[in-house]
Amino acid sequence: MDAVRRERQLDATPVPPLCILDFDGDLADGLARDGAAHPSRSWACFHTQMLTLTIDGLECGVVPRTIGGPYAVLIAAQLYAAGALAVEMQAASLFAFGTASGARIGMVALVSNSPATSDEQFDTGGHGYRLRVLSAIARAAHVFLDDVQ
Repeated sequence: MDAVRRERQLDATPVPPLCILDFDGDLADGLARDGAAHPSRSWACFHTQMLTLTIDGLECGVVPRTIGGPYAVLIAAQLYAAGALAVEMQAASLFAFGTASGARIGMVALVSNSPATSDEQFDTGGHGYRLRVLSAIARAAHVFLDDVQ
């Protein structure tokens, strides 16, 4: 990470305490489009970018396009090494990360399909819905982070 920081002239500060792995990038794209998030000055990764924003008083990082369990686990490990205290990601990947690293983790499950669409393809909802979910995750993270700090 130090080499990336030097090459990109990034700040040597921890990433936000709560980081969201946005598997398809829809959340990050919407935040960037709305001007609600800005590029991180501390995320030192060759493969991904991070956007940061403050939600309910908590600084959050969003790392887009982290689809794939092994890749998500790799990014979660980098986030943990960079100072993240809570990482929200798909449950199976989060479990694998916690087991492999021995990290204390909190899980937030998101089920977005309504009973009316249960036979259809999985739907993560529109941008407004994703923002409400992000706010709920931030509120849950406040409790978790208060407990681990």
